[in-house]
Amino acid sequence: MLDYSLVANTTYTLAVWSGWRRIDTAYGGGYVELWIEGGESPLASVALLDGDQGVWLKNILEYTTGDVAAEGRLEIRLVSNGPLTAFDHLTLTATPVPEPATMSLLAFGGLAMLRWRGR
Repeated sequence: MLDYSLVANTTYTLAVWSGWRRIDTAYGGGYVELWIEGGESPLASVALLDGDQGVWLKNILEYTTGDVAAEGRLEIRLVSNGPLTAFDHLTLTATPVPEPATMSLLAFGGLAMLRWRGR
């Protein structure tokens, strides 16, 4: 569990490498989830990629918040459906999503510059 609350208008990208290591056992698979502390269901979930034995694969999960920030700490759950699934190199990044008004202003400014240069 991370001591971090979700911020409004933000895209969270979680990257987790997964794999399995024994050739005499079938891959059980699993999934990666983002939860908010005390939540009844995950905010987002993605099944682990199914690769060959001994090969690490990068799994990506993205979740974009709305206008209101979520209360509570963020939880990352790494779930294995079998005893030999392994996880490694987890990264979480947060990228602000521009508000629609900001995008409109940038577009308007760009058009104004094009018009001015055309004179």
